[in-house]
Amino acid sequence: MKLSDIFGSHMVIQRDRDIIFYGDADGTVTIDFAGERRSAEADGGRFEIRFPAMSAGGPYTAKAFFSDGTEETLSDILIGDVYIAGGQSNMQFQLRESFEGASALTDMPNVRFFNEPHIFRPEGCEPYKAFEPVWKPCTGDNALFLSAVAYFFALRRNAAGVPIGIISSNRGASRVESWTPKEDFEAAGLDQLLEGKRHRDYDYAEGFNKHHRLFSAKMSYILPFPVKAVLWYQGESDSGYMEAGCYLKQFSVMVRAWRRLMNYDTPFFTVQLMPYSEGEDERRWAVTRECQRLASEIIPGVALVTLFDTGEEKLIHPTKKQGVGFALADAVGAMLFGEDREFCGPLPACCVFSGGRAEVTMSHADGMFIDGERLTDAKIKLRGKDWEDAVGYCDGRRLILSAASGESGDAVGVSLGFCNAPKLDLKNSAGYLASPFIFPRPSEILMPEDTVL
Repeated sequence: MKLSDIFGSHMVIQRDRDIIFYGDADGTVTIDFAGERRSAEADGGRFEIRFPAMSAGGPYTAKAFFSDGTEETLSDILIGDVYIAGGQSNMQFQLRESFEGASALTDMPNVRFFNEPHIFRPEGCEPYKAFEPVWKPCTGDNALFLSAVAYFFALRRNAAGVPIGIISSNRGASRVESWTPKEDFEAAGLDQLLEGKRHRDYDYAEGFNKHHRLFSAKMSYILPFPVKAVLWYQGESDSGYMEAGCYLKQFSVMVRAWRRLMNYDTPFFTVQLMPYSEGEDERRWAVTRECQRLASEIIPGVALVTLFDTGEEKLIHPTKKQGVGFALADAVGAMLFGEDREFCGPLPACCVFSGGRAEVTMSHADGMFIDGERLTDAKIKLRGKDWEDAVGYCDGRRLILSAASGESGDAVGVSLGFCNAPKLDLKNSAGYLASPFIFPRPSEILMPEDTVL
């Protein structure tokens, strides 16, 4: 009989939302919190007790009393904003491994983090705990073992003066389907959709990447814990030649499933995949990036942090994480708190073909400019001809492109940075690189059924 592992001393509880305590028990459970006592009867071995929402503050103490006589005491509880740092290895990548490393350490006692300890075991076996499930203040060397992206996010947001909780629940090499509850995955027909399309299938059939396994092993211990937002950095493992186009539909199913279980339209902030030099003639990473861009366009409450050129395109794990963390923090500030912050590069809003030109209107385009002598990695397709290099210039918030060869004809397609490792130079005044894009949308990208564009 106990509280769920997400509850512990030094934790942060989401402000301005109902406070929920839950866990495993039989009989009656009583909890004292913030001067109030509430009780509930366990149902089917589980219990849930709610307290009214509170504003930021603390510290508080919570005491749980179970009918078998056991007790739990949680101390130093803060009320603030809580974020899930989810995804795969680039989110899991720890501060101690990053380019910035220990030199970036700053004591932030009001920032607390929780590394989700459960590890997948073969189906039919309970997940095991690789380490104790504890919340730790971001002081001393503690943060060296925190996600580097999440650390820099917290460092940037800490200036607001509100306690911050980071729940780090991620796994290297994980697919989006493994983070999706089984019932939602199967109801959407994703298993049939992906049959025969998955790359690196050796880690699928029996490993942690089968649908729902990481969700069951890790997220089921967290939800429905209220959070402010999800920070999501994932997609590399879904960038197979045949499966990349399925990413948008899969991600949409996962987002909706998590929101259903959270009983809240939780915002998601997703990081676009960085340049990765895996053959310049290949475009499978480009398809995944386009799916990520479209997700921010069509799924309500999903925002995109555009890719960064860190100069490490030969590394699947770029070590420079500060820029990503800061951009996520600025995205949260702009989207959730109304702060005047830019957080991504120019995004294509619409494209019009006019004769031999493509006119792309961009959002996030204040002060848009080409940082160099010419636009690179731009392509255009004229009717009846192959794709060729394009030249372009900025006209306010529009990017105007035409064939570099000077050939005439009707333009029917245009792209920017649509390759595995783009070298973009289109920026806005905040210095953020534009998102890669392609028009019209590639046929292999599958849209959610209820999409309205």
